[in-house]
Amino acid sequence: MAWTTLGKRPRSAAGFSLPEFMITVAMFMTVAGITGVSFSTSMRAMKGTAAMQQVVSQIRLARNMAISQQHSIELQFIPPNEIRTIRWEFPNGETTLNQYFLEGNAQFCFSTTVPDTPDGFGLLGTNSFAGQTARFLPNGRFADAVGAVTSGNLFVAVPGQPQSQRAVTIFGGTGRVSGYNWNGTEWLAN
Repeated sequence: MAWTTLGKRPRSAAGFSLPEFMITVAMFMTVAGITGVSFSTSMRAMKGTAAMQQVVSQIRLARNMAISQQHSIELQFIPPNEIRTIRWEFPNGETTLNQYFLEGNAQFCFSTTVPDTPDGFGLLGTNSFAGQTARFLPNGRFADAVGAVTSGNLFVAVPGQPQSQRAVTIFGGTGRVSGYNWNGTEWLAN
């Protein structure tokens, strides 16, 4: 190898050329951009799933309390994001047991472009519990405000983020709770 000047490396060992360096940086930025978009979409979906799990947890807690305490436990789904749990005392009165707010900007809401869940309880009206009061009876059944056993849906999402749309269904006769994820084309059981 020939040295061009004293103490300098040969030209072939000088490192990356400017075009090689620019291509490397461009490839890195492309991969970083794709990762960022992918991560952003995943975060929206995770917020929806977290909200659904919070709702399911509060509903199951209320059912367990109704059975174990042998009292009717009322659930109030208060828009935009509050779940209040109340124990009915006999002969009269009530005790607020829990006041829970959904996290991550999640709210009780529903997109009109999303179909009904596979359970088929309907999208709106008496079978949607958002803004309504319902209760678990001491036998674990789920009933509406007047005590009639009922089944229905509760929809949660982060507003403006369709990937976060989730549904919770409650089977009145058994008190069973199920969660569903919206994948953009269909509901998937969680």
